[in-house]
Amino acid sequence: MLVRVVQTRIVAEDIMLVQLTSLDGSILPEWAAGAHIDLLISDKIVRKYSLCGNSSDRTCYEIAVLREQNSRGGSEYVHARLKVGDEIEISRPFNHFKLSTSSDRHLFLAGGIGITPIISMIRQVSSSGKQFDLHYCTRNPARTAFLSELGSYRDAGAIELHFDEGDPAKGLDIRSLLREVPEGVDLYYCGPPGFMRAIKEASSHWPADRVHFELFGPSGNSSQVAADLNRSFHVKVLSSGAEFEVPPNKSIAEVLIENGIDVQLSCREGYCGTCMTPYVGGQPDHRDELLDDEARQDYVLLCCTRSKSDVLIIDI
Repeated sequence: MLVRVVQTRIVAEDIMLVQLTSLDGSILPEWAAGAHIDLLISDKIVRKYSLCGNSSDRTCYEIAVLREQNSRGGSEYVHARLKVGDEIEISRPFNHFKLSTSSDRHLFLAGGIGITPIISMIRQVSSSGKQFDLHYCTRNPARTAFLSELGSYRDAGAIELHFDEGDPAKGLDIRSLLREVPEGVDLYYCGPPGFMRAIKEASSHWPADRVHFELFGPSGNSSQVAADLNRSFHVKVLSSGAEFEVPPNKSIAEVLIENGIDVQLSCREGYCGTCMTPYVGGQPDHRDELLDDEARQDYVLLCCTRSKSDVLIIDI
């Protein structure tokens, strides 16, 4: 859908906040904390940006974009070319980074621009009266987005800011923080690749269904980062009982095809639905851009779905 840029402003060094509204002033599709939209910059460039505004305000969407030194078109376009009054195509909001409704407390870890999905989560948790803790890691105060807003939470003791000036050894001790697994606490994290890997390793003993993360940025190694953060699981075929291991760097579809099972594929990125398949057991980790909440109760997309359970049973 087409939207209009109504405001741009710098919220930290190299970070621009962009506010978008509908062309006719009508309300925008609803979204929940943790959601993102696709920004269609050109026929060949699509970038995902987390919504970082207030989810209860449907008059506008807000995204915050870090200017990357080696931008391949996304952040450079936003910072250098996008201006108030421009019209741009976006997708409806998608959410693969939802807040758990069953946890008693939320533990958020954000690195740099990884604060963007988490700031909306903090607002939602705070308004609901639930408890949370945030550890926000940046180089210095100048590079810390939403610093003034976070100050009110920091005064209440819910937030700790960690400035390392580019040396992780001077920052948050992630391993010590995550050594214990508090009862009733869910972990959420988002940030640059090294930050993500460190948290994945430090939280490997946490129950998988209580750990949530979001990859961000169009960097060339994003696929490798995703593979590093994935966990192995098994997929079981209901009709034959055959069971196969799905390693971190392969999709269910790839593993099935390697084992002689026919899978129809097209986009391979969770957009088209060609590989949609019923599942009858296990807990999928949906990563597609297509299925709604109701469809996700019965179906998975074999090109991108992972599993939070050790075994995912599909009806193929």
